[in-house]
This record gives sequence, structure tokens and C-alpha cells, in this order.
Amino acid sequence: MAPVAKPSTPNERAFNLIFSVFIEEMLHLQLAANMSNLLGFKPDFTSPALQNDKFGWICYDSTIIPHILDFKDCKAPYNEQNNGSQIELFLAIEETLEEARKHIAPDKVGRYFEPAPFDWWTPEMKEVDLPLFGSIGWMYTCFWDYLEIKYTDVTSLLDILTKDTNGNLIQRDELLDHYEVFTEVKSVIKENGYETWDTWHAQSGNEWKASMLNPENVTSDYNIPTAEEVAEALNELKSTDFDNNYNLLSQAAVGTIKGITTQLNDYWIGKIKQFPSPAMYGSGDRVSICWAVTGKVPKLWEDIDNAPNDILNHGCQGMDLLRKPTADDTCAAVEIYHSCKGSNTCKAQGGCGFVQNSDGGGNCSQSLSPTTKSVEGTCGLPTVSGHGGCAVPISASQLFPDPGASGSFVMQLFDFGDAPDFNSEPLEQMSYEKEDAVYDIA
Repeated sequence: MAPVAKPSTPNERAFNLIFSVFIEEMLHLQLAANMSNLLGFKPDFTSPALQNDKFGWICYDSTIIPHILDFKDCKAPYNEQNNGSQIELFLAIEETLEEARKHIAPDKVGRYFEPAPFDWWTPEMKEVDLPLFGSIGWMYTCFWDYLEIKYTDVTSLLDILTKDTNGNLIQRDELLDHYEVFTEVKSVIKENGYETWDTWHAQSGNEWKASMLNPENVTSDYNIPTAEEVAEALNELKSTDFDNNYNLLSQAAVGTIKGITTQLNDYWIGKIKQFPSPAMYGSGDRVSICWAVTGKVPKLWEDIDNAPNDILNHGCQGMDLLRKPTADDTCAAVEIYHSCKGSNTCKAQGGCGFVQNSDGGGNCSQSLSPTTKSVEGTCGLPTVSGHGGCAVPISASQLFPDPGASGSFVMQLFDFGDAPDFNSEPLEQMSYEKEDAVYDIA
């Protein structure tokens, strides 16, 4: 699925609506980070209130919407909300103050809706000390109350955040709030024709077919897997060793989000200069492919270990290059799955096919301009690469892009020293052509 300009089916309408919230939440995340930074605090994208120390999203395996609501405090059937449908959970997260008051049991209301400012709060307190607000609406009410507090210099946080350089308030467009959006989604998903992967997989005889992947039956001129081969592989992931494959796909989803959140931490403290936007795009694929293959959403609360820092791996299969391959080397270890160039966790693992300068900089997803004469690229190297890239393990369907006027790329090969630093020394250079298969070159 993808957003469409003129949705005509219930699935397309539901997707557009939910995608609009996703885009706005990314904007809200950026605004919150900017506001935090402006007020002198660095945002934390791997908070222990949400994740464990191995980046498992423990908040998804709980009855609590962090800092908002504990479903155990609700009247039936809302006290079993964590076992309800996804749209009901969305509505509970975004529900209004009025709706929240209706759902919370009378003897539990005292835990919620405390007015701001909190006279018990001390400077030493942390995120875990925040109260349960009861609803997103009440949380923002409290937030707004804090913004409007006038300090001894007659200024407020709101003045700092909302006035332009001339002292004028910044005007913003009106938007539907998310509760209103999800209320509309709830009606859309009741329409005939709406279908999700869990219901599709539950129907006898449904399986991936080549026509789903290549509906126009286009013949490829390149050395990549056919639609028939890909469909067969997708079906085999479900029919063979399902539990293990489901866990692996879940961990891949956790790993890709870990790659993003850890880099957001470093980005906002100035440790890295490049915003991990390509990784943010790619993370959706890794989450949704689990659902599309298994009919189940990934277990985002699963732990994922850090990759060992004393092994030199090959990017295409995650094999230890310092030992002889064995029969177990059939797929990259999930610990080295990643989708974030900025993390540099794939340094010395071979390349992925995205073109970048061997000295760093630039986005892996960007193609070169036609004026580029040559590139000392690090992705897609035959054995080992220099400073990391994206998409490990390497996709068998990935091709090198157009090199521009030069007619070929020139990549720099490197040799690497001992663990754990693997200090690099340049070797010779090699060329490769447009539309060469990355996996073949590797």
C-alpha cells in the first residue's frame, strides 16, 4: 500500500487517513525535538520508559499507554483494550478528555487529570516520574498551561517558542485532530472490501503469486530474481519454520527502528550531521513485510543484541570473513541487520549498492548528478567496504544506479586491521557499470 491522490477503495481511504497521521506524528516529533533543543534539553529517542536495554519496545507488551492511561483502570470492555483491535487502540491513544472520563472506572479517576503546574515536581525528577494524564488532550492542556506560565522577567515559554524575530506570533494552519481522523477510519474499515493481511492469510488458499508482484507481467533484462521466485520465497517463509521466521522478521523490524532511534539520539547532540531520513523510509518496509508474510504484526518488544565488535563480517550474508564458512551461513545474523548509514555499524561488512563518498557525507539513497566524473564509493565492494552503508543483508534485486557522464563508477577498496577498530588502509580501485547487480559484484 501507498498513499494515493484519489482513493477509491476502503483500503486506499483507510491508508490515506492513517498515513496522514503518520506524517503529522513525524512533524510533531521534529517540533518536539526542536522545542526541547531550544529550551536547553536534548531529546531521547531510546527512553527506558519505552524500551529495554536491548531496544525491545516494552511499551507494546503492556496494559499502559505510557504516561496516558492504564487500561486496567477502565470500565469493561476497555479494561481489556490491549487485546482489542488496532483501531480501538488508536482511538484510545488519541481520545478526547470527555471520552477518557467516560471510560475510566470511578474509583480510579483520582490517578488522572491532575491540573498543572504540578506543585510536587522537583528538578531532580525524570520522565518516569511523570503522572498518568488520562488522555492526550489533557496532557496537551497541562503542557499548554506550562507554556503560558509568566516568569519573573514577564516572559513565558510560549513567547520563546512562537514569536518570530519581529516579535509577532507565528500563524499556523488548522488541522483535523487525530481522534477525528481515527473516528473516520473506524467507519471506513467497516465497509465491504476492506481487508488486512491477517484476514487475507486466514482465508484458505491465499498465498503470494507472481501476478501480485508483477501485475503487468513485465520481463526484466537484469540478473535479479523473477516475480515467481520472490513469490515462492515469501510463501516458503510462512510454510517452513514459521515461528523462527516470524521471530526473525520481528527482530529485523526492531533492529531497523533501533538504527533510527540511536542515530536520532546522536543527531540531536551533534555527534552526526546527517539526519537518518532514508532509514526512516526503509523502516516501514521491514515492519510491513512481517505482516504481509506472516499475517501477524512484528513483536516490537523482542530484544536484539548488539553485533559483536570483534568479527569482520561480509555484508551480503553476515559471514565471519576470518573463518571458513559453514552450512549455517545461510542468512545474515539479525544483529547486523540495519538500514541506517549514519550508524556506521556496517563498517567493513562489504557494501550494499548505495553510492556515497568513501570519506562520508551524502545520503545513500541519492543518485549521482550527470556532472559527476568519478566516485570513490564504498558500497557494493566485492569483499569489504570502508565506512558503512544501508541495507544489510544485500538485496538480490538491487542494481547500481546511473553513474552519470563518466560511464562507470570507481570504488575504493580497503583492507582492515585488527578488531575492534578495524582501521582501514586503501587498496586498489575497481570499476563497475550501471545496472550491475549489487549481489553479483559483492
